[in-house]
Amino acid sequence: MKLKKEQFKIYNFFILLINLITLVLGIIYFAYPICSILWDIFGVIMIIAWFGTFGLIFINDLVLVKTDKIGKKINHFCYYCLAFYVLAWIFLLTNAGYSSVVPTTDVVRSTIFGLMTYIGFFGMALFGIYLAYLDIKYLENRGAWNLE
Repeated sequence: MKLKKEQFKIYNFFILLINLITLVLGIIYFAYPICSILWDIFGVIMIIAWFGTFGLIFINDLVLVKTDKIGKKINHFCYYCLAFYVLAWIFLLTNAGYSSVVPTTDVVRSTIFGLMTYIGFFGMALFGIYLAYLDIKYLENRGAWNLE
């Protein structure tokens, strides 16, 4: 069964929207770090956004015509996205491990680990937003997609 263009477009809009929600809630969370049940819901939304972006990369791999100029551009961006996700997870896990070991009085290390967290978290949301945007922007280019 081939994927229909309308289904693919709806999925891209979903990924764009959920990554935007993740980005906005992340900014709110870092600005106001208070304990709330909202942050548990935010965590679920964030995980859905990450897995949704992985799903979009997988679907792109299936439906992109990689010999087309635009298809090649989007395919390369998918690889950049995967590479950044690996790097971002290294940033987030490194910060989680070292935040319990590094004293809070060590300002330089605390700042570096904080920046690693921000770059990793917000970068994943921005990569997901941009990938969905690229798909939506070039969806009407018939040569780049294997869609019905």
